[in-house]
Amino acid sequence: MNAFLHPLASRLFAVALTFSGTAFAQENAEPSLLLELNAVQPTDQTCRLIFVIQNGLSDNLEQLSFEAVVFNQSDIVERLTLLDFEAVPLNRMRVRQFDLPDISCDSIKRILINGTNSCETSDGVALSCDDQLKLTTRTIIEVAG
Repeated sequence: MNAFLHPLASRLFAVALTFSGTAFAQENAEPSLLLELNAVQPTDQTCRLIFVIQNGLSDNLEQLSFEAVVFNQSDIVERLTLLDFEAVPLNRMRVRQFDLPDISCDSIKRILINGTNSCETSDGVALSCDDQLKLTTRTIIEVAG
């Protein structure tokens, strides 16, 4: 029985170390705002952009919007637009979609997040979200900031 408990205790100890290390890494992680271009959907004379956003900052965001620049395949600015994500709760994932009329999805090469237009907490405090913004894409469209 003792021979059985020793390997089991070792495994439990290893699992405990793994989880405590994960918790430590999460506690000490830099606050961030993750923005991912998750999908694009062509519709009738519109390109629908689908974003996933996760608020890893220190508070709920009551209002969040970014100025975005859409570049075509020739690297020419096609459009300047505002992406309004509305409220984004703390430690919660949200999905938002934006339609770009009169643009085909395959004509878009890159989307530049030109800067934060608004980033306000539920207390009305304005935050500077540009430094914490982390951008990714799951599409062939490049996302830069």
